[in-house]
Amino acid sequence: PYTYQWYLVTSDNDVGKIRNGGNEYQYTVTGVWYMMDGWQYYCVITDSAGTTVTSNRATLTVKAPPLYVYSNPPSVTCRVGDTVYFNAVVESGKGPYTYQWQYKSSGGAWADITGQQDDYITIVVNNVDFTREYRCVVTDGVGNTATTDPMRIYKK
Repeated sequence: PYTYQWYLVTSDNDVGKIRNGGNEYQYTVTGVWYMMDGWQYYCVITDSAGTTVTSNRATLTVKAPPLYVYSNPPSVTCRVGDTVYFNAVVESGKGPYTYQWQYKSSGGAWADITGQQDDYITIVVNNVDFTREYRCVVTDGVGNTATTDPMRIYKK
């Protein structure tokens, strides 16, 4: 007869024995989520004479969920001189995330706003802002990109 012991190696290279079900001839990974991508599993098999054999490592590959972002708030109404805050809210994807805010003047093309690479933007409103739209392009840790819907500033 043989005994089996399964081991897990996390992405941080932590090695540990699998306790629940880790002593069967096969092991089924359950409760998988995208942060487990790259984890490795292997088994040490021991025969009745105490001789051990270690299996090759099997690497778990988990696709990250699609990147989804939205803007909050979608628009605001204010006066010249007011301070406006827009946020890009990430609902799913795989971090870390990068952010690039953009604006578009009426009839123009989208342009990056230099230095605006946080998940929010603060705007002190002037008259030109009433003719612009703002959005944020978010890129996740595996290279997927998503863009918020355009945000507008309306004159009060």
